Amino acid sequence: EGLDGLAHLEVLALSFNKIAKIDGLERAGLDALRELYLASNQICAIEGLGGLPSLRLLELGSNKIRSVSNVAHLNSLEELHLGRNKITALGEIPQLPKLALLGLASNRLRSLDGLGAVATLRELYADHNGIDAMGALSGLLRLHTLDLSCNRLAAVECATLTALEELWLNENPIESAADLADLARLTGLRTVYLAGSPIAHSPDYRAELCRLVPS
Repeated sequence: EGLDGLAHLEVLALSFNKIAKIDGLERAGLDALRELYLASNQICAIEGLGGLPSLRLLELGSNKIRSVSNVAHLNSLEELHLGRNKITALGEIPQLPKLALLGLASNRLRSLDGLGAVATLRELYADHNGIDAMGALSGLLRLHTLDLSCNRLAAVECATLTALEELWLNENPIESAADLADLARLTGLRTVYLAGSPIAHSPDYRAELCRLVPS
């Protein structure tokens, strides 16, 4: 309520309230709205986001959301932040033509199935989940930053992600250099984090990593 007449509003910050439902935005005429912040509320579902043709950034972290839905019409969206929710599965995330950043940290994910259609992604943050495989990311050829720390990955599957520059894998059950063999294909890789993983305790850890990733 109270948003009518704000046709030129570009940023709306409503985080840290007690909002339980996204309501009232569709009819407010917020055609120019570019950034919407609704973090740390009590929102259970993604809804009520029609009539926002210019929306570039949507922040819904620290809510009670259980699924990714009702975003297919957000054709201008570049950043979607959904960390610290209760998402257990992604389903089929629609192919949003401009989506470059997706935040899924600290949810309840066991896999990344459903991300295959989001070929525009350049940054993916899915740390602190229960993910045990990377195969679902094989088609994300533009990805340059990937954070999968604090998951259940025993091996790295990333040979097709040739644009990757930063890879965070700390606190995963990766034990040997053989589990990291795909890194040799990533000629542009600049940063790899493996602290807290079993391989990081190996006396030859640094030498093995430099052999695999000479860049």
